[in-house]
Amino acid sequence: MSGTHSRPPHPAFDGDESCSALLTMNVVGISGINVQVPALLTYRARDPYAVELECHTDTNHPTRWTFGRDLLTRGCTGQAGLADVRVEPGHLDGADIITITLTGFGGRALLRTPAAPVRAFLDASERLVPRGTESSHLHIDDLVRRLLQPSAPERDLTGQGLGADSQTITFHRYLETDATSPE
Repeated sequence: MSGTHSRPPHPAFDGDESCSALLTMNVVGISGINVQVPALLTYRARDPYAVELECHTDTNHPTRWTFGRDLLTRGCTGQAGLADVRVEPGHLDGADIITITLTGFGGRALLRTPAAPVRAFLDASERLVPRGTESSHLHIDDLVRRLLQPSAPERDLTGQGLGADSQTITFHRYLETDATSPE
C-alpha cells in the first residue's frame, strides 16, 4: 500500500494545504521479528518545517511522530539525525529503502519502507512549500492560538496516555529495548 496525494485548500480545513503518502512500514524488533504496519506520512503547509508519521499498530490509537522535513530529506541521501529520530537510506533485497529509527527512554523502533514513495512525498511537499520558503508560510497568530488551546492528551506508541513528565516510548511487542541505555 503506497501512494501520495495533495489536497487543495478547503474551507473545512482552514485553508490548510497538505500532502500525504500511504506506506507499508516494516517494524523490525530486536528478536528479528519483522511486522508490516500501515503508516501515513503527512505534510501540512501551515507547519512548514515538520512532517508527521502515523503508524497503525494493533492498538486502538495510531502512533504519531513529528519531526523535521529537512531531516527526512537529508535521510534519503545519507545518515541524518542524532537523537530520537534518525533517518538513513539503504538497500534490502535489491530495493532502495529508507530506515527510520525512533528512540526514547523505553527503547527503540526500527522502521523500514521503500524509498520511492518517501521521495515522491517529499517532492509533493516541496511543490506546496519550496525549501527555503518555509518561514513565509508561518502564521504566528495561528501558532500562538494553537499553542494556547487545550489539546488531546499525548499518547505513547502503545496508544496509552502520557503524563506531563513521561517520555516513555514503547512500540508494543515489536520494540527493541536496551535496559542499560537511558535513551
